[in-house]
Amino acid sequence: MIFRKSTAIFALLFGTPAISASDAFVDGKPEFFPGDIPSPLAYYYLDDGEGSDLMESVSNDPKGGEVIADADHQTNFLSPYKPNWVKDVNFGRTIKCGLMDKVIGVDVVQKDTLSLKDVDYGKGGSWAWSVWFRHDIRDFADTAREQFIGHGDPANVMTSRNQVNLQFERNGIIRTHLYDSNDIDRFNLDSSDPLCHESQECRLPAVAYSETTTQYYNDREWHHLVLTTNPGGGKGYNVYVDGLLRSSSPYSNVGTYLGFEDCAIYKNCAGVGGDEINPVGPIRLCGRAKPDNWKGAKEGEYAWDPKRYFHGQVAHFAIFDSPLSDVQLENLRNAYIEEYDIYSSKLPTGILVGIICSAVASAALATLVWKCTKKESLSKNQESMEFA
Repeated sequence: MIFRKSTAIFALLFGTPAISASDAFVDGKPEFFPGDIPSPLAYYYLDDGEGSDLMESVSNDPKGGEVIADADHQTNFLSPYKPNWVKDVNFGRTIKCGLMDKVIGVDVVQKDTLSLKDVDYGKGGSWAWSVWFRHDIRDFADTAREQFIGHGDPANVMTSRNQVNLQFERNGIIRTHLYDSNDIDRFNLDSSDPLCHESQECRLPAVAYSETTTQYYNDREWHHLVLTTNPGGGKGYNVYVDGLLRSSSPYSNVGTYLGFEDCAIYKNCAGVGGDEINPVGPIRLCGRAKPDNWKGAKEGEYAWDPKRYFHGQVAHFAIFDSPLSDVQLENLRNAYIEEYDIYSSKLPTGILVGIICSAVASAALATLVWKCTKKESLSKNQESMEFA
């Protein structure tokens, strides 16, 4: 563990990769995972450090994902777009979605997303996501809300079957939309109106989502988010942030009460999620892909919403084909905290080792320069004496 922390600091100090993802991946999962944590179906360290390709470690695929950017959403006249890899005290090197800067008095704004390969999870109804995020202090000036994670056909609305979407609202709420293959969506309501799905009033009984209470995360601290189906089986899901349950479906006296448990009105009153799910297309982080025909394009096409980009760092995204219990979730989070010195009030071990190594190297270099200078000075004095 000390070795991994130390190499992470070399990435911080010298801008080189700390340790390759494949080297840190043992027996189908990260080497520091506790024994009770299942092997993930897919795992992204998101510490590649350069370029647009993202390594997926379960399949050892160096092109298991990519950083993509819509050219129309960039404001950078000084240099071409490139992914924003940043140094980090804890994780060594991470991808940061988005960039806001000012160069020579000119505003530079980058908006981008992470596109990860489609993973076939949830066939049996149970699954979980785990990810670390570090939101920037600032949002983009035109942000309406921030789409953090989305999976499902982007040519369909997010409130349709086989869709999972997590988004940050401007008021500090995290909203979760999740519909599996059996949940009632706007297209599967029992209605005599063939256009019911287009009427907000008619499709109301199909509405189902959860919200946390207000908690702003733009503090530039690392936070751990987990979305898991019901660990006990059956319908429903839970959303945890930093080890605490923050919302759920069905409502469990945590988060914002929305009334969706009223079976006289809502068709998904027993909760959504928990049955087989099969989202289509790449998993998307940091941006909202929406049906492009909303703007008059062809049916089946999609586009990136310029007002729904996430601005911040992302690390260690894992997909499991089973739910995570409260105990497993706590053990997983504590393993990350221990491995990467997250939330440590003291100087992290890795930084201390890095500083010591840097100081020793500097001292050695200074000694070498002094010796060379002294030798040259003595040589010149000898020459002066010979010709005196």
